[in-house]
Amino acid sequence: MSKKLSIVLIVLLSILLALVIGGMILLFNADLGKFYFDLGPIGIRNGTSTTLLDSKEIATIKDVYVDTDVADVDYKVSETGTIKVELYSDDPGEYSITELEDRVNVVLKEKQDGGFRFNIKFNKIVIYLPQNYAKTLNVVGSTADINMDDFATANVKFTVTTGDIDIKAVNTAKIVVTTGDIDIDSAYSVNAVATTGDYDIGTVRFLDIEATTGDIDITETDQLKAKTTTGDYKIGIVNSSLDIETKSGDVYVEKATVLAKSRIKTTTGDVKINRMNDGVYVEGKATTGSVRINNSDRKSEIELKINTTTGDIRVN
Repeated sequence: MSKKLSIVLIVLLSILLALVIGGMILLFNADLGKFYFDLGPIGIRNGTSTTLLDSKEIATIKDVYVDTDVADVDYKVSETGTIKVELYSDDPGEYSITELEDRVNVVLKEKQDGGFRFNIKFNKIVIYLPQNYAKTLNVVGSTADINMDDFATANVKFTVTTGDIDIKAVNTAKIVVTTGDIDIDSAYSVNAVATTGDYDIGTVRFLDIEATTGDIDITETDQLKAKTTTGDYKIGIVNSSLDIETKSGDVYVEKATVLAKSRIKTTTGDVKINRMNDGVYVEGKATTGSVRINNSDRKSEIELKINTTTGDIRVN
């Protein structure tokens, strides 16, 4: 081995060792909920920035549009009844708070300076809104956790590549997440797509969701439409209709009141409805598995069709 090559290898190994040691130090001292390795720009993140970069108060109630790459976005109740935006960052790139005629534009981006950096803080955007805010909140982000207080009259449109969505209450929600969990306590209607992530849904009147990989947990809904590839369903109450399709996963419903044509279809998984209302024709088919239906009215025009390739079907 040549002397030059030996020196190069020693330098590379030294750099690698320093990165490993530095990462371990940060890992043992970090808040694991906010520990994140990022490749754009390359760095190790730990925690959220508390450095106020900019703020602006807006008296006129308008839509709010957020454009970010890596930042947490929090929506909180305003004590003044106006809109207030705060931007936090230790090392920002592009940023602005712009009031237009019909909306407020909020921009907070990373500084694209290259290189490897340790202990980068997450940027943060805090937006204060009146409790009765009834406009639209829009977020487009690469890596962003979104947390929202109780705004039961607000409408949201969130598109995030990586990040968790946590909403206390909202009127309507349209959400697209590539990787992340979606938690919604209360809403009138929700349309959501998560490629990889779990759903934890409270009470939503109209619910239309998709997931490639993830479990679905629902407390109560009137109309449910759901399509998943891999994941289990745990549903408390359905008050009107359900349309569920999954490739692999069990479906459990505690109480179903079916008032319109409904179906449950799974390739591999058990289906169980613990309590079923009267006056519904329930048809169950299982290629491999047993079928036991204790409550079915063959004369009813309201149908619930349950199909599984491999799995048991139970309806009480």
